[in-house]
Amino acid sequence: MNNRRGASLIELMVVISMITAILAMVGTLFHRMFQAEQGSARTALMEQTTSRLATQFRRDVHAAENVERRSSPDGTVPILELKPQPDGTAIVVYTGGSDQVQRELVEAGETKARETFRLPKCAMSFPESTDADSNSNPQLVTLLIERPHSTLTANPQVAPTMRRLPLEAELGHDHRLGMQPVKPSTKSRSAGEAP
Repeated sequence: MNNRRGASLIELMVVISMITAILAMVGTLFHRMFQAEQGSARTALMEQTTSRLATQFRRDVHAAENVERRSSPDGTVPILELKPQPDGTAIVVYTGGSDQVQRELVEAGETKARETFRLPKCAMSFPESTDADSNSNPQLVTLLIERPHSTLTANPQVAPTMRRLPLEAELGHDHRLGMQPVKPSTKSRSAGEAP
């Protein structure tokens, strides 16, 4: 007698439903990992762009002699114009606003170079310096970036909290460094004192 026993239809359906549930959990896990990886890449790119912008902004402000803040004709886009030292001819214009900052190098009324720093979900502005006396204190020029505190949120429908990142640079810093002579140290040291 042949005593072979096959799987019943109910057992087969239970196994198939268990495999389906496992595959659904694995798919969800992979989707969340992919979203986390994309969020990390966006954050890294934003940090890299912010670093490049900060370096370029500080270089431009340090090399400038005068600064002028204004707005676009409709008043929505802030503009910062860095005027050169007396021996320079190029003017650097930063245009802020939402999601990006644009840097233009203008010489003799013609744009020679243009660079755009894209920072999604950020707002940029150029607030006035709080220095009351610019003769005794160096004048600071500020680029204020308001950006999301984190790109990874538990609930994507809720707007992330914003944090303020001020980038400050001293106007004419390079020019003043070139004019100031280096003073030697006049402090005497005792014989046993380390330099």
